[in-house]
Amino acid sequence: MVFVNSMSDLFHEDVPDDYVCRVAEIMDQADWHTYQVLTKRVDRMAHLLQTKLRFAAERSHIWWGVSVENRQHGLRECGIFNRLPHVCAFCRWSRCSRALA
Repeated sequence: MVFVNSMSDLFHEDVPDDYVCRVAEIMDQADWHTYQVLTKRVDRMAHLLQTKLRFAAERSHIWWGVSVENRQHGLRECGIFNRLPHVCAFCRWSRCSRALA
């Protein structure tokens, strides 16, 4: 299991789409690993998973996840993420901070 970007965010606005796609291509090819990709930028991830990253959206060894910080933004973020039609339900995950408790 590989936790991608534990100290960064692959979907940060300064990371070019081409770079994100290349990372996903490598993860797609190396299917003997399970990848956990976590972001706070659910809008960008959702857009890319429906367009340029669609090839990787349903791969069961790539887990696309959203990091939820608080109730104010978390419900919206999880709602967007859970409505993505092309992301395998098994691969969706979230990380909730203790502030949600």
